Amino acid sequence: MDERIERIREDRHLSIRWLAEIIGIDKECVGQILREPVNMHKVCAKMVPNLFTPEQKESRMNICGNTDKNCLII
Repeated sequence: MDERIERIREDRHLSIRWLAEIIGIDKECVGQILREPVNMHKVCAKMVPNLFTPEQKESRMNICGNTDKNCLII
């Protein structure tokens, strides 16, 4: 088990589904192992434009300006 944990620590971009296939256990078990002994957590870095507050939308418009046509204003 320690070798597997070290491999996970070396490459943090491995997916839970892929690890479950390689190790041969259920993906929920892999997730639990990652959270408890390895002390990892899921991170979502996706920006969702429709969840911006009105202040954030206004800030985007100010940053983009009216001259930059390549900037998406929501």
